[in-house]
Amino acid sequence: MKVTYQDLQNDTKFPLSFCDRILDLEPNLSIKVLANLSSNEPFFRGHFPNNPVMPGVLIIESMVQASRALFTDQNQQTNLSKIRKARFRKMVKPGDQLIIEIVKKDSTQNIFGAKAFVEDKLACSADLIFN
Repeated sequence: MKVTYQDLQNDTKFPLSFCDRILDLEPNLSIKVLANLSSNEPFFRGHFPNNPVMPGVLIIESMVQASRALFTDQNQQTNLSKIRKARFRKMVKPGDQLIIEIVKKDSTQNIFGAKAFVEDKLACSADLIFN
């Protein structure tokens, strides 16, 4: 199965689409995605003035978008039901490239380990559970 950029965009439309390119993919197992963050992103204007930072909830949303590309049945409705162990370790700023790595943790359930990196430094990690 070939997953494309369009597959990442299925459920999200501008301006809430964060994933720009698939860097690596092992179908049903893992995915690595690139998200480029320009200073023109609308959320940077208000979060925070004179110190723009990507909101943590939007980092999690970018990980959710990347995770959805791993579902084999593209017609399957996938809803995020729980976020566990979310940790924010580094601020994500304008001009950063966010590398998102998703790994399926449980073969019988839709549980994914998600990590977001900026310059090889962990910015955020979480377990994402879909129903």
